[in-house]
Amino acid sequence: MKKLMFLLAAASLSSVAFAQQKSNSQNVLIGESVDVMEVPVDKYKVETNHFFDNWFFSVGGGAQVLFGDQSDLGKFKKRIAPALQISIGKWFTPGLGLRLQYSGLQSKSFSSEPSVYSKPHMLSEGYYQDKFNYMNLHGDILFNVSNMLAGYNENRIYDFVPFVGFGFAHSYDAPRRNSLAFNFGIINTFHLASAWDLNLELYGMGTENKFDGKTISKGPDFMAGATVGITYKFPQRGFKPAPDVDAIMALTSSQMDAINTALAQQIEQNRQLKAQLANQPTEVVTEQVTVNQIAPAPQSVFFQIGSAVLPANSTVNLQQIAELVKDNPELKLKVTGYADSDTGSAAWNKQLSEDRANNVANELVKLGVNKNNLIISGMGGVNTLTPPAFNRRVIIEAQ
Repeated sequence: MKKLMFLLAAASLSSVAFAQQKSNSQNVLIGESVDVMEVPVDKYKVETNHFFDNWFFSVGGGAQVLFGDQSDLGKFKKRIAPALQISIGKWFTPGLGLRLQYSGLQSKSFSSEPSVYSKPHMLSEGYYQDKFNYMNLHGDILFNVSNMLAGYNENRIYDFVPFVGFGFAHSYDAPRRNSLAFNFGIINTFHLASAWDLNLELYGMGTENKFDGKTISKGPDFMAGATVGITYKFPQRGFKPAPDVDAIMALTSSQMDAINTALAQQIEQNRQLKAQLANQPTEVVTEQVTVNQIAPAPQSVFFQIGSAVLPANSTVNLQQIAELVKDNPELKLKVTGYADSDTGSAAWNKQLSEDRANNVANELVKLGVNKNNLIISGMGGVNTLTPPAFNRRVIIEAQ
């Protein structure tokens, strides 16, 4: 799984205590920290796939065998015919895709009596050889079971891809019959490079009984085959894993715990410093002590696509922020909502960003923050962060 990195500022806590005496001076600085954290992603979710993303073109060749009326009169090896496949398709998600395929080429069989596709002369074995050229044009639904079960992994070497589809088969030889066709099979995909795959496709095609030119027995005619081919994946290939919002919120909660720990240490150090200053001789000229100065880094609340509903685990962080504001009544918070500009219209994203900001602000008010301490705004859709899901958020900043 590709690991995404982005900068999460934990908290900047600072206090300065300064005492100047007649003969010396003392400076105390409790400093800053910025952590670079690895953002977790959900291997079963990806970013929205655009229309021109993940298109592919495939070509392959191999052999196929017809199982139809009286096809077993002759030897199996004499029924083997060449096969051709040409496909174009698109993956909509790592597990689901569609393709349009032109397949077929030639079919061989046998007949006890001359059929529409029989050669004019009887073979020495006492039956006729049938042969005709055909094509099968069909649309298939592709299921990448590897990605469905194990999650998306662009570095995986092998993928198991079953498919099913419908189309029609057409004979190029007179009387040029058309038959409905049902297609199914398995594509074994071996990834050679980011743009190239090697495919081993095992397939079956069921058609109406008239496909082989005979209707002696009941039931469909059946074609089975195997091909080897290559696939070229057009640019704008691959998927971007979506961030795990719950895990991100858990990280943010951990950061708030770190802020509280650092703040407690800072208060204790300031208390000790004040005690030391109180015991100094009276000739101390000036004394300046700054206690509990808080400059928390911006905090983010992340939302699901198209939603302004607060995630259940966001309350933990908002409670911590509310406590900081209640302990520092002069502190104002700027609550700014954003949306992902890659999805939705500009008007929709503007309203969505405002709804997100208002919902966060309302929750802070419920937790005891004075609404006069909140500056609320919605900035609409943006694309400042990658992946786009990081833009679906509300940022809370101290003013």
